[in-house]
Amino acid sequence: MNEILGIVGGMGSHATASMFQQLINKSSVKKDQEYIEILIHNNTRIPDRTEAILYQGEDPLPELARSVNLLERCGAAVIVLACVTAHHFYDKLGETLQHAQLFNIIKETADFTCSMYPNTRTIGILATEGTCKSGLWQKEFNKRKMSTVILSDAHQETYFNSVVYGPKGIKAGYTNEELKLKLLEGCNKLRDMGAEAIIGACSELPILISKEDLQLPYIDSLEVTVEKLIGRYYGKSI
Repeated sequence: MNEILGIVGGMGSHATASMFQQLINKSSVKKDQEYIEILIHNNTRIPDRTEAILYQGEDPLPELARSVNLLERCGAAVIVLACVTAHHFYDKLGETLQHAQLFNIIKETADFTCSMYPNTRTIGILATEGTCKSGLWQKEFNKRKMSTVILSDAHQETYFNSVVYGPKGIKAGYTNEELKLKLLEGCNKLRDMGAEAIIGACSELPILISKEDLQLPYIDSLEVTVEKLIGRYYGKSI
């Protein structure tokens, strides 16, 4: 396909770079001209999504809308938000578009999970507070008659927030074994709560952990997104 893909980034920049790198790495091509044409708006003006959803922080919608509309005007036919929490604003963003399609990471990952693990009934969600407490994944899996579990507030702070948002966390550019082990312990807590599979539901997570690090099924929503987009462009499906 000759469609242009648009990526709304800056939430954070490392996650955006990770998505772009995966799109390049997973494309089976032989020359420059066969790669997907991609536009990236690394919009670092977008306010924190969790702060807005839970704590009356500044509304990210105007800047998110500026990005998707900019990408559409520049020719993007498909636009993906390189942030799962930003999907809280998905419907309102879609209403601002004239022609471009907004890719839904949550729906596509839920579809993939149900297809790959049809006998799984309880899914653990490893994600930001904004994602977990807004019920984005819970609603999607409820439609499929599957239950979800999320970390307690204390475990969320210890095994996720400090890793992603801490002064020496992923958003600050840090990646090390200590951070990785905290995320994996968070996965263990979800398993102890009954999770039969875990969704890595944050675009920062692939920077540190992958399915090879866990014994139970781990579905990386960013990896699913990349493979779905590549499938769209090259006529393959997962």
